[in-house]
Amino acid sequence: MTFKTVSILTFLFLWTVVNPAFADKRDHLDYNDNTFIHGIKLNIEDELYYFRGPADGANGEQDSPGHSWVQFGNRLIGKIHNTGPFGEANGWSPDQADGALLYILEARIDSWNELKAAKYYAKGYTHYHRIVRVDNGEPHPQKVVWIKHVAVSHFYLVPRRRPELAHWVAPGIDFEFVTNWNQAYGVN
Repeated sequence: MTFKTVSILTFLFLWTVVNPAFADKRDHLDYNDNTFIHGIKLNIEDELYYFRGPADGANGEQDSPGHSWVQFGNRLIGKIHNTGPFGEANGWSPDQADGALLYILEARIDSWNELKAAKYYAKGYTHYHRIVRVDNGEPHPQKVVWIKHVAVSHFYLVPRRRPELAHWVAPGIDFEFVTNWNQAYGVN
């Protein structure tokens, strides 16, 4: 797919999921299909990487709890369901049903530097994930995955590893989601 095609599909997908006019239809969509993968192996420069996180995939794959993804070159579309590590209930929000869809994610694989960080933040990419090699667990020396979190409803977010960053979320881009955009990336 071309960059333009992926951009158009991303916009349409996000607009349909977040738009209140589609709320009655959104509840009937099948978000548990096999298109999105928890514990996805990211192909970056012909090396395979996981998102750093617990090895809670079906075969021990690493990922962030409740996350699932599909990759298009250096871009990804993802979802966060209200699921904790190893399937624990209500991993992100105490006021939403276990397994409820909380966010649609738009992500880009890129490096971190101060100028890029500011540009990504201005576009809603407030958080980056570290990635580790599948074969040996070593972090990528320069690349991270920049993520824009688009909430699909109102809820109270309580990140397990950073409960001090809990906050109320409204539909749209969550500029408060575990912000680390301004923290320099290092491999440690």
